[in-house]
Amino acid sequence: MTMAIITDPINITVLKQRHAMDCLICCLAMLTGASYEATLLAVSKVCPDSGTDGLHWTEAIAAGKLLGHSLRLKRHYDPYNSVGVVALTKKKQPNEHAAFLLRGVLIDPTEPSVWDDYEMYEQATGWKMGTLLTWRRKQ
Repeated sequence: MTMAIITDPINITVLKQRHAMDCLICCLAMLTGASYEATLLAVSKVCPDSGTDGLHWTEAIAAGKLLGHSLRLKRHYDPYNSVGVVALTKKKQPNEHAAFLLRGVLIDPTEPSVWDDYEMYEQATGWKMGTLLTWRRKQ
């Protein structure tokens, strides 16, 4: 098992999904520290049907910008030393799912549930982590 490198304290408000297709909205709120309502408002300016149709990465990045955050996607990252929103995929599942990753800890907004090791989550649920949406480094 890899150990996380803690550099900054992070305070996360765990949010529960309110609709079947708003997992990425919940996770974007957790990432930015905005309320669910403020995040939903920003998202609705970018993509009016996001609550019923789901949200794409480009729309999440644009909504994050409206919330005052510069976000980017990473395909390669160390899950034990990364913070952000992860795309989850599952065999024979047509839609992706989103969860919040906090240095190896995975927060699934569906129930919500907190898993102290993302690998245990993958084994138990069948969901596999993919792309990470995280903050853009300041130059």
